[in-house]
Amino acid sequence: MPAGLRQPGKQREVIVETGTTLSVDHTFAGKTVCNVGAGGALTATLTSAATGWKPGDDVLFLSCADQNFTVAGTAGQLITFNDIAANSVALSTASEKCGGALLVTCVSGTKFHVALMTEETQTATVAT
Repeated sequence: MPAGLRQPGKQREVIVETGTTLSVDHTFAGKTVCNVGAGGALTATLTSAATGWKPGDDVLFLSCADQNFTVAGTAGQLITFNDIAANSVALSTASEKCGGALLVTCVSGTKFHVALMTEETQTATVAT
């Protein structure tokens, strides 16, 4: 299957990452990344929105382990809760790490929108 396309039936391919770093480029569009079984913190770093990403491309990040899970972007390219120039969004507050999700959507050649898909009491940490 070509990179960047969803699998037949529109099911998302699930990528299980147990390492500590992951470079996420446009070939991850339409996929789900999770950290189930991770033994340590994971930082998923998005390549610049200008490097092959198209508006509407998205990646779903699922926090499935009790480990810090950070999605980082090129300086200031993330739009998220109360911040239009964030550098990263993390699920890293003690007792609030697993069970949340971040849906990252390319909205232009310069920006990604990060939708927080968290439980009512789960805190996401935004860094600018």
